[in-house]
Amino acid sequence: MFLDEILTFNTMIGILLALAALILMSKLKKADSGKLDLRALWFIPLMVFSLGCVNLWLNIFNHYGTPSQHHAFITLVFSFSLLFSIAYLYGYRIPVSKGAITRGILLGFSNYCMFFFLLQALRHEDFIDASAIAYTLHAVINIILVSSAGILIWKERLERSGYLGILLAISAVILLNFR
Repeated sequence: MFLDEILTFNTMIGILLALAALILMSKLKKADSGKLDLRALWFIPLMVFSLGCVNLWLNIFNHYGTPSQHHAFITLVFSFSLLFSIAYLYGYRIPVSKGAITRGILLGFSNYCMFFFLLQALRHEDFIDASAIAYTLHAVINIILVSSAGILIWKERLERSGYLGILLAISAVILLNFR
């Protein structure tokens, strides 16, 4: 595979379980009717593709960049994200409140830290040639944490498919630890 990584059977099954968990956790039903929103289905392949591109560039940088360049690389990525976001908001004339800006900064800071520590993890001996495992573990743990926060803090109610998604996510974490 790319960058001399080997995809084992357990890793492939773990990735597929994580993808299934993501689909089950997604809100694909219209709030007013409860029917499947076919327009929302494009979101999952688009998200997988875009995250795959980001992870690919992150992995390429991790192989060829130096640790001293981590902050510069992440700052560059987030700067382009900010510019695209501003262009989108301006282009569609979407108003932005001060509270939204504050929440965006907090979310951006947490994502910055997440990327920095993901780069550090990718340099660890356990993930040197197993970035697919690192990215999948990262995504699955985020699914579990975000779902738990939604349930505990904002009192969100999950459907059965959401609970099944969490169970699959936990199964993926366990499976990915058995290489």
